[in-house]
Amino acid sequence: MKKCLNCQKEIKDNDKYCRNCGCLIEKNSHYILVNILTILVTIAIIILIILFIASYMLSR
Repeated sequence: MKKCLNCQKEIKDNDKYCRNCGCLIEKNSHYILVNILTILVTIAIIILIILFIASYMLSR
């Protein structure tokens, strides 16, 4: 048995929805992809902020 990623209750392997919270059960690859994209977007925002600060400092 696996656990629901939303409520952490045990669910059967062939369930499409959690019987406790009703959350759609996605494959782990979906959650991994979302996490990787979130990390990449965060890194890109940090780099843009650093570049903005650097350009501001150089223009002074």
